[in-house]
Parts: sequence; structure tokens; C-alpha cells
Amino acid sequence: MKIPGLLGQSRMRAKERDALLDLIPSEGIFIEVGTFHGTTVAYWAKKRPEVNFISIDPFVGKASISLWKKNQQPNQNLWVGTLTTARIPPFSEYLFFIDGDHSRESALSDLDQALLSAREIWVHDYTRKNLPGVKEAVEHFVGTSAWRIDQIVETTAILKRR
Repeated sequence: MKIPGLLGQSRMRAKERDALLDLIPSEGIFIEVGTFHGTTVAYWAKKRPEVNFISIDPFVGKASISLWKKNQQPNQNLWVGTLTTARIPPFSEYLFFIDGDHSRESALSDLDQALLSAREIWVHDYTRKNLPGVKEAVEHFVGTSAWRIDQIVETTAILKRR
């Protein structure tokens, strides 16, 4: 989907994007794992200027990173790499938005990496039937950790500590 005033595509419908925007606190740090063109996070960054948005992505294609940089807002930063290599300080209180590689193994790795630094974890594409690895990873994660699914917003599972 196109977002007026931003370049590239958002892989999230406007209804879901705006519902999640309402859940983003007015300050703090928001870490996005998997950013594509950065369109959705740039939209959120415009609406929440006091929040520091950090996007993490290995950027396989040069076109995606170029669009991300064109969409970049003053409160956005980029780490080119993976969540494993990003060196996020543990025992902090970040909000994580996981929308990277949709395989079970990769999603589970992202969840495990976010575990020590998250106050809340959002997992996009949880309800998408054509991406079963995401749901499998979330269900395994909540079944073996101190996290639970608090709510589902469209295709995004919101995880909180028990």
C-alpha cells in the first residue's frame, strides 16, 4: 500500500497501521526488525516525534535501502544487519516490532533476541495463513517463555510478559 507523502510500499493495511499507532507510547524507543522500504515506520515516526525509531534490516536489495533513506524522519535510525548483530543493550524497556524473515526459525531467533530487552513485542503477519512460520514461532515462544499473547490487532500479535 502507498502512504501519501512517503515513497515505496507499506505491507500493512491502513486500518492496522493506525490501530498500532494508537498503541505506540508518546516517548521511548521502538525497534523495528525488518523494514522493507521503511514506509510504515516513517509514518509512525512522523506521528510520534518524541519516540526514537530504530530499524534493523540486512537489506538484500539496494532499492529498499535507498527508499528507506528517502523516507527517513529525524527520529529514525538504521542498523544494517540483523537483530543478533545490532548489540541492543539487555534489560531495557524497548518496544519491538518483528517483521523480518517470516520463517519459523528466523522469527523464533528474533523473538529470543528481543526477550531480554523488550517490554512489549509485536509480531506482524501472525494471522497470515500463507506465512505459517510466524504463527508457529510465536506459539512456541509463548509456550516456552514468560510471555503471552495480550491481543491481536489485524495480523499483528501483541506479546506481553505474564
